[in-house]
Amino acid sequence: MHQRIAWVVSSRQLVQAASRYHSRVIYQSGEKEAIKFLTKEVKTGDVIITMGAGDIFRWHQNILKSLKN
Repeated sequence: MHQRIAWVVSSRQLVQAASRYHSRVIYQSGEKEAIKFLTKEVKTGDVIITMGAGDIFRWHQNILKSLKN
């Protein structure tokens, strides 16, 4: 029987680790906060990368809608 190892990594730990490789890694606590931040900061040509667990894949349509306005 194989033993399972559970890895628990928090969002803040993920941001801290990614920040070693890029200077502009930013933590946002939720979808509303992320969209508010992105609508203020994103410029034409920018690339947005989202990482997370759970329903973050559902955020993308709302992010795109907000940036088009």
